[in-house]
Amino acid sequence: MPPDSTFCQECGSPVGGSDYVPVTFERYQEGYAVAKAGSRLKMIYFLMAGYMIIGIIIAITGMYFEQFVESLPSDDPTYIEILGENYYNDLLALVGSMELIGTLFLISVLVILGSLVLSIMKRYHRVAVILCAAGSLVLLFTMSMDGIIFTVIGLGVTYLLYTTSAVFTD
Repeated sequence: MPPDSTFCQECGSPVGGSDYVPVTFERYQEGYAVAKAGSRLKMIYFLMAGYMIIGIIIAITGMYFEQFVESLPSDDPTYIEILGENYYNDLLALVGSMELIGTLFLISVLVILGSLVLSIMKRYHRVAVILCAAGSLVLLFTMSMDGIIFTVIGLGVTYLLYTTSAVFTD
């Protein structure tokens, strides 16, 4: 617990000491808010970490899609028979879009990482919330279903993070 804590961040109980103040209803509510925000923050860490892991996978896939397409045998009759005559050209047409999606996911992951670091430090609540929202909204520029889904999830996490101001020190 931080040395200047007046409430336990796990259970919400007042912390005793030389400046101990008897529990009043208002102090109980404040302690409950701190405990609730502390437990919610643990869930936010998990969600952000999962978001970043999946985002990194999508970013790597998008950024290396061209190398993947170039490694496919473009003149193998078996592939042409299974996938169709224009499969290679269709995949090449996706390269630019996939690179953009990969780059935007990478930017999103880095911005969310900044928000996660501030959240772990429990510092600069407003900045952490803004970074979380910005990292989520940047994915709207992918114009893909993945980007929209991740934006909605990210904005949900942003809202949860917004409600944890009781445990932050600004």
